[in-house]
Amino acid sequence: MSRGKKVVLASAGLALAVAFIWANPASAELTKSGVVASADDQAPAAVTELTAAADITGPSVELSWVQSETDLKRHSPTSLDLTSQGTFGHVNDVSAYNIRRDDGTGLQLIDSVGAGESSYTDLSVLSGVIYTYSVTAADAAGNESEAVVSGQISLKPADPGTGVPDAPEQVEIATQVTLVFDVVIETPEDLDRECANAIAVLEGIFPQFAGQLTCAEGSIVITFPETVEDPEEPSLIEQIEDELADPDSPIATLAPVLDLGSLKEGDLDFGDVARDESIAENFAFSNSSDDPEAVLVVSVSVDGDGYSLSTGTLSVAPGESGSFDVNFSAADVANANGSYPGSMTIRTNDPENQETIIALAAEITTGLDPAAFDLSAAAIEFGVQALNVGATESFTITNTGGLDLDVTLELAGDDVFAISSTAETLGEGESADIEVVFTPGESIDYSATITIATNDADNPSATVAISGTGAAPGRPRIELSADAIDFGDTEVDKSSDETLTISNTGGADLEVTLVIAGDDVFAISSTAETLGEGESADIEV
Repeated sequence: MSRGKKVVLASAGLALAVAFIWANPASAELTKSGVVASADDQAPAAVTELTAAADITGPSVELSWVQSETDLKRHSPTSLDLTSQGTFGHVNDVSAYNIRRDDGTGLQLIDSVGAGESSYTDLSVLSGVIYTYSVTAADAAGNESEAVVSGQISLKPADPGTGVPDAPEQVEIATQVTLVFDVVIETPEDLDRECANAIAVLEGIFPQFAGQLTCAEGSIVITFPETVEDPEEPSLIEQIEDELADPDSPIATLAPVLDLGSLKEGDLDFGDVARDESIAENFAFSNSSDDPEAVLVVSVSVDGDGYSLSTGTLSVAPGESGSFDVNFSAADVANANGSYPGSMTIRTNDPENQETIIALAAEITTGLDPAAFDLSAAAIEFGVQALNVGATESFTITNTGGLDLDVTLELAGDDVFAISSTAETLGEGESADIEVVFTPGESIDYSATITIATNDADNPSATVAISGTGAAPGRPRIELSADAIDFGDTEVDKSSDETLTISNTGGADLEVTLVIAGDDVFAISSTAETLGEGESADIEV
């Protein structure tokens, strides 16, 4: 927990032991006092806002509090020299928090945690017991603050039926019951035989489930289909328990029962959630018990992107009500279009409703599409560049999707190349121009590769190839568009034209002289050209 800095003035109870020196006027001899003894008898400040919450799944109890205001480090001298040359260390007026628990026999110290702590989990509690806790702050001398006491925490079972939630209208909670028989299965034939026998007996007892029971190995597990319980009638698990208790029931002809359990399941669909929309659904509990100690304890957890809870625990005293919201937020999933499954688990200390699992679903169709990566060029060719002179080219990265596009760029190859950025985050429709600088140091060919990684699932990576050639400054360089011209067949006394392009790709003027030799049926449009840096000339032949 973060706290602001505090200035704590030390009182007499924390006085330092100091030696005084003075001169006797009569004798002018130095006299030294003895060390002044002082005891630390001041207790730290008490904690505040102590809360205790029961977790029935453990069981356990979670304590939390706001730390003592004196739980902070301060400077303290470590010797009697209080001058600027003295030595000082860090001390804390709180060395521990002492945890005490009362289970009906009085408060007993059960544990301590160090300074700076603000929570504690008691894993040694027992079901069926009511507890009270206290927390004190203690210093190194053993002084303890005033105790802060929690409310009562009940780990007793709630009355059957009180753990049924008042769920949203569209949620229908059904019960699935499993019955496990102790049977040794050695072959597939054994499994088929034992399953057929058990199903036949159970369908005779519960004809409403004929053709719906399933059987699996381990020893053999019979699963009843999901049913919506009628609160006015005995539950299915109660009916099975009655049959198991009846020695004349046909179920007694089967193998011994290892386990009888139930799982309550339902589903909650938030539907199509708009961009930036948040939808909450409420689950409420009412404790109608007449037993003042039958506190209903509810523990809730949720899994799945976009889902959250207003609280994780409820303690509902008899005659009271409590509720929690389960929420789906489009903003929490960045408004990304798609389907969002989830699961919520509700646990209570109602023996008939210990666990309920609610399947969650939501969809976004009017939000943002995934990030989409677009690259303007797959290669950059610098051509010939003067030595030690930088040339710049660029390419563009664009996010044509909706969600942010995260991009990283890595350059590998000859070190005469450099890029202007190694990472970009582009919003919907945004783009970034990446500059590439080429500064050759020698008159040779150079190359490198830029590798681009993105969070576009369909286009996670791409490369840009880079090449260029260095040329010494002040030197021309000639390039010809062709090294041969073929006129093919031409009619007698008719003319035909072709073009030869001469280019200067060097760093100085290029002086060109053209001489034609051979049959006199050929002619050229120019016999001399002067081409500056980057210039070219078309010669008609």
